[in-house]
Amino acid sequence: NPLEVLRTPPDPASGKKEGSLDIFVKDPVLTKLTNRITTGRLGGLLEVRDRDIAGAQDKINKVAYLMAKEVNNIHRQGFGMDGVNGRDFFQEPTDINSAAESIHMSTDIENNLDAIAAAKDPSAQSDNRIAIALSGVGDLKGIAGDTNSSILDTYNSTVSELAVKTGANKRTMVFQKDVLTQMENTRDALVGVNLDEETANLVKFQHAYAASAKVMSVADELMQTVLNIIK
Repeated sequence: NPLEVLRTPPDPASGKKEGSLDIFVKDPVLTKLTNRITTGRLGGLLEVRDRDIAGAQDKINKVAYLMAKEVNNIHRQGFGMDGVNGRDFFQEPTDINSAAESIHMSTDIENNLDAIAAAKDPSAQSDNRIAIALSGVGDLKGIAGDTNSSILDTYNSTVSELAVKTGANKRTMVFQKDVLTQMENTRDALVGVNLDEETANLVKFQHAYAASAKVMSVADELMQTVLNIIK
């Protein structure tokens, strides 16, 4: 039956994102096979995609979404060099599930860098209180959902978690390769044939057979001689 690879809707149960590829078989209607593949190289790749990467994407998207909102909340309070306030720094993502991919600067900032708000009081010379507040957004605790963690904490823990899993999987792979090599060597030792050793055994058996045949020949001659004497 022919196999097909298609993009399917998101699956909340497995955490698979929309647009991920799935494997189908036409028998006679399309039947998804992806969730049945749990072993081997392909099974491992699918598990990483649907579980580990999907989980990391959720956290990074949440960080991007909340960071954009918090930066905008602070930025609106400040004034740009043109004396205008109330503007967003980021164009806030509309969907938290794709925030990291879609986040970008607002058109006001892109078109006019003087729109960046650094001062809280436009009449105060060298006022940079808003700029300082913006620089500390990453250290604010609570806005990422955990009252004890900041945006940077959440981001760093996500990256560290992926690094730990990657290292553990690499060590497991090396161990499994060593086990496989040892098993293959054991199998070869049990079923393998050493041609030199077998040739030596054949020569030894051949000589033993020739010696036995010689003994039988001598014994036969001896018996014939004895019988002739008796006659």
